[in-house]
Amino acid sequence: RRARLPAAMVSRWSPSRSIPNAYWSTSNSFRLVVPQGACHDPIVITQSETAPTEQFGRDIILVVTEDGVVRDANAASLEKLGDSILGTSLIETERMKALGGDVRELLRKCSETQTASSGIVVLTDKSDRQWAWACEGVGLISGEIMLRHRIIGIAESQRNEVLGDKVEELVDEVEELADEIERRSRAEAEALNLAEAKSRFLAAASHDLRQPLHAMTLFTRALGRRVESQEKKDLVEQMDIALASLRRMFDALLDVSKLDGGLINPVVSDMPLSDVLEPIGVDLKVRANERGLKARVRPLDVQIRTDRALFETMLRNLINNAIKFTRKGGILVGARHREDHVQIEVVDTGIGITEDRQDAVFDEFERGRSAARGQNDGLGLGLSIVTRLATLLDIGLELRSRPDHGTRIILRVPLARRVRESMRTPRSPLKTTTQPFAGRTIIVLDDEPLVVAGMAHELMDQGARVIKAHSAAELESQIDDAGSIDAAVVDYNLGDELGPHAVDMICASRDLSFPVLIVTGSTNTDTLQYLHGTGKQWVTKPVDPDLLVAVLHGMLRK
Repeated sequence: RRARLPAAMVSRWSPSRSIPNAYWSTSNSFRLVVPQGACHDPIVITQSETAPTEQFGRDIILVVTEDGVVRDANAASLEKLGDSILGTSLIETERMKALGGDVRELLRKCSETQTASSGIVVLTDKSDRQWAWACEGVGLISGEIMLRHRIIGIAESQRNEVLGDKVEELVDEVEELADEIERRSRAEAEALNLAEAKSRFLAAASHDLRQPLHAMTLFTRALGRRVESQEKKDLVEQMDIALASLRRMFDALLDVSKLDGGLINPVVSDMPLSDVLEPIGVDLKVRANERGLKARVRPLDVQIRTDRALFETMLRNLINNAIKFTRKGGILVGARHREDHVQIEVVDTGIGITEDRQDAVFDEFERGRSAARGQNDGLGLGLSIVTRLATLLDIGLELRSRPDHGTRIILRVPLARRVRESMRTPRSPLKTTTQPFAGRTIIVLDDEPLVVAGMAHELMDQGARVIKAHSAAELESQIDDAGSIDAAVVDYNLGDELGPHAVDMICASRDLSFPVLIVTGSTNTDTLQYLHGTGKQWVTKPVDPDLLVAVLHGMLRK
């Protein structure tokens, strides 16, 4: 068809390399022939209606004779097939092959009918690689044939060769990824081994250290009942305070073990916030006054929904931490009502925490780099326990701190499902006698002689007759002549056997039945799970003597 174009348009066309007065558009969508002396009357010979392919840039367009000799080619063709394609026969050189047909037949149909014919051909590029193309041919009025090729893919025979470079690149990438995975796996394995080694060390150290500490606690209490002068009583009291501090450290280790073992199941209920804050406030004011600090508690008349014991543990750990790191000023525990929760804040005027360490303080065994106030600054487990309990109770936790200005820790506790009046039940004090175990016979079974001696002193001071044994065999040799047995305090691990199992076997063989209090120095997850499954009462070493007496007294009353 004819078209009149402005003279400026001619500059946008590139001349053919083989045919005079023939031009290709810069986009390779048009080919035209300009008659001699009539540059303003170009004749458009053909038009490509498809956009350039994204993968290979542009379609390959060839102008060939009926014998397959290439008369003209666009830039994409020359780039792909090479300049040598001009003037050569695609048929004789076998640069083009038809799949399922004949190239000559395809060219003949195009020439005779001057209508579009199509087929699948394989073209060999200038690198002697073969590619599959969808070929459309149309006969021109000049007798030539224009072929337009659209890429389909690489010919099967050349697939491995062409993809070789890509495969090698992918192999290199896979090898690099494999090396990285191996490095990370080694690092994770080392970290896991370190964590397991730490756990084993803590379990062993905890068990071995609990035994003498348990005995020391019992002996100290027995000693306190035997001294008369005030000076000696004061010394025993200081010993008892130091031992109580050690017991709190071991209790922190136990809390972590229970949390790791999934042995703590929250008992969630609605309760007045004041029921939790008031007793904590009394304790806080006493301890703060001892250190010359001010203390204030601002309760709120509101109902919260949580586990009281666990929530109280969180608050006490936060308060302990605040007291430890506050040298002057004071500590405030306050509450604010929010839309769907109560915001409880523990604020101190202590040494503060730098921003780069504010996340780390919630890790296990992480202690402030600055020395805490007092001789003992603990194991660094308090805030770690707070974090775990916050997750368990679905309580929001936030820390804000400035060095030398203090720290504010915020707890976001869910509101109660419905507001109701506080129903407080006054606590009745434990009724104790001077000798609550008078007339009772109690077995003490433990493989540690010091523990047996200390426990025997404590129980005998409370009026009990004690049968002491260091093994199951020793107990079995005494029990037949012991008369009526009222209770037993049994160590969980006797070395070569489990204490509760040994006592069960002895009772079964003699048709005996009495309550058993299990005492354990092992706090690993397996042990704690076993103890939960026994259905028996159990406590962990070191045991506060008052707690031991109270638990045992309650078992005997039942």
